Amino acid sequence: MLRILGKSTGRFCDGLNRRRFLEIGGLSTFGLTLSDALRAASTTYPKRSPRSIILIWQHGGPSQLDTFDMKPDQPTE
Repeated sequence: MLRILGKSTGRFCDGLNRRRFLEIGGLSTFGLTLSDALRAASTTYPKRSPRSIILIWQHGGPSQLDTFDMKPDQPTE
């Protein structure tokens, strides 16, 4: 009768299979519990001054293979 989400199909034990066990175990992958989440939500942080950034996105350009010298000790052609 271990159901985290959804309705139970059995009265006492609905046969916890390996897939369901991994789904339930995956909920605590990051080690976060409800108390940790509530504590993080209630924490107040000091206000910071606004900052600006400039992002230059240059789409395209030579590939990594074109800029990498495969044979560095060979004479240039």
